[in-house]
Amino acid sequence: MEGTKPVARGAGSSAVFGMRIRVLLRVYGVVACAALAACAELDPRGTEAESGREPGEGNPASGAMAKWLVALPPIVGAPLQAGTTAPGAVGQAVSRGYFKLANPVAVAASGPDIYVVDGATAALYRFDAVAQTALRITSVRAVPGTRIVAAPDGTVYLLQAGLSSINRYSRDGRLIATLAAPNDLVRPIDIAIEDSRGLVWVADATLQQIVAFHPVGKVAYIVSQRGNVDGRLESGMRGMAAGSAGVFVVDPGCRCVSEILPDGRGLRTFGEAELVNPVAVTADRWGRVWVLDSAQQSIRIFFDGLFAGAIAFRDLGVIESGSIAIHDSTLYVADTRGGRIGAFRLIPPPGGGAPRP
Repeated sequence: MEGTKPVARGAGSSAVFGMRIRVLLRVYGVVACAALAACAELDPRGTEAESGREPGEGNPASGAMAKWLVALPPIVGAPLQAGTTAPGAVGQAVSRGYFKLANPVAVAASGPDIYVVDGATAALYRFDAVAQTALRITSVRAVPGTRIVAAPDGTVYLLQAGLSSINRYSRDGRLIATLAAPNDLVRPIDIAIEDSRGLVWVADATLQQIVAFHPVGKVAYIVSQRGNVDGRLESGMRGMAAGSAGVFVVDPGCRCVSEILPDGRGLRTFGEAELVNPVAVTADRWGRVWVLDSAQQSIRIFFDGLFAGAIAFRDLGVIESGSIAIHDSTLYVADTRGGRIGAFRLIPPPGGGAPRP
């Protein structure tokens, strides 16, 4: 019995068959790429959870940035949380669906939570990296000067420009406390959390002083900068961040950063030759100070009071920014025009010693 002979394909048939395969691969490739992009957009952590990489293991950077940071997937939006069941809570999603950042003007982080003030919607949101959702906390006056800081317990402090008080909210949006001192707090411009005692420091630009509050809203003490030759600021304050010894305060007058101890004494001043228009400051666990300079469109880095380097906005993929924050080993940069929060893993300094707890 004769066996079945294979059917031979001519040259024309092979060409058609190959073309069909290529078309199918292109179609499925586009679909796959779109699906991956969607996952990265929905998950505030990016695709790390699915990739098997440890958190913080992103793509290596190039150029000046490679020495300092590793780029992580940016935060661009998340599905809106349906609401909250906590009694008296004000935080709630305006509707089900997907919320996409349009004009982030301030950023803060604590644990899995990334807090963002979005100017386009005039609201404060909490992005939950575990649940991969966004919760609308409260409405804000989204104007330049709005600041937020997240405490280790997950609560968030909101400073709205033009107001003389600061509100503290829980993760689910409940108003916990209001920090106010009618005679000692006139024009607050920034806030910082002292790790050791949990005090909330509020810098007042008009009175040139720092008011330390207990988290419940009671004033603990006041540090005045007037008449203090060592720590006096030339023309007020613009930004503040907690350090291991005290606080770092941006002084627009000297175009520098002053490190001030809790008792009000000035420890040192640095950055006069490297800063033009510093607008925000933060510090990492290794003692490096990161200063956002809007005029130079870059982040300037200092270590032990000395200039260590700079990273341009373009290297970060950022168009414009006025707010930065560091939590653990991650730097967050609010890209106001790019409509996203850039996230970057910090590279420890070589031989930099043990980080702060």
